[in-house]
Amino acid sequence: MLYLAKAVSIKDLHSTVKERMPEGANITSVKWLRYQFQPLNPKANTSKYYKGNINVKMMVQKRQVRAEHVDSHYCAAAWRYLREFAVKNRHLVQLVSMDGKHKIKCGEPSFPLAAAERGKKMIVAMNQTMAVCDHDFSKCTLTPSVNLLIDIPPDINGSFYRGNVFVGIKDSIMQPSSALRHSAELAGILALGEANAGSVKEMRDKVNTPELKKQLSESLQFPVDLIKSQMVRLSLKDESFQVFDPAEDEKIDALWKLCLDVDKSLKVLHTFLFSRLIY
Repeated sequence: MLYLAKAVSIKDLHSTVKERMPEGANITSVKWLRYQFQPLNPKANTSKYYKGNINVKMMVQKRQVRAEHVDSHYCAAAWRYLREFAVKNRHLVQLVSMDGKHKIKCGEPSFPLAAAERGKKMIVAMNQTMAVCDHDFSKCTLTPSVNLLIDIPPDINGSFYRGNVFVGIKDSIMQPSSALRHSAELAGILALGEANAGSVKEMRDKVNTPELKKQLSESLQFPVDLIKSQMVRLSLKDESFQVFDPAEDEKIDALWKLCLDVDKSLKVLHTFLFSRLIY
């Protein structure tokens, strides 16, 4: 990957610059640095503190273009009932928010891809040419899997967006998402807390020998490590993100045997989408 952002947040930018400063130098605060940017909302009362010396503002992209939905009331009610149950039994339960995020395209050895999609403008040196492979012909992708172990508040009015964040980077070809894989990974996270093909399926069918699987994993290890190094620089409410390794097939098989001990009528198709079936 080329042209990856040097800083992932204002706090991370402050820490990066601080490390480059000589010992004993006067370092400004994170808040002072934030006020050098443009205000997010010029009409807000806090906008008077912003200096606007850096003609950039921080903004979260919104994807909720749907104004309303017929099931919005039922979804909100179900989410409230779940929170009320968690609050009532907060000493017995662990509330987890889990989701697989947008796939990240990555190039092959000696053929890198830009971190941004085609058409996006990037900042480069004056004499530098931005020449990389086209995203349309990328075969390998990485899928970030994010798990938030929520700190359950003592009452329903508290925040359910605090806790520890764990991020895993998966090879979309050899480590497809499934209920069993997510469950095996979650078990590991909880234990840690206590202590030229056209599609992904075709690629998975072609990489059918241990040697090919090993070569593919090794070729993707550098971008995986690169993305992990970015993730650990993030934080939620001053709680740093943590990373975990995707569940291996052996752990998934062990979990499946435990499931069969509980209910022998279970089938693999109950947990895998047919298009992702790899057994």
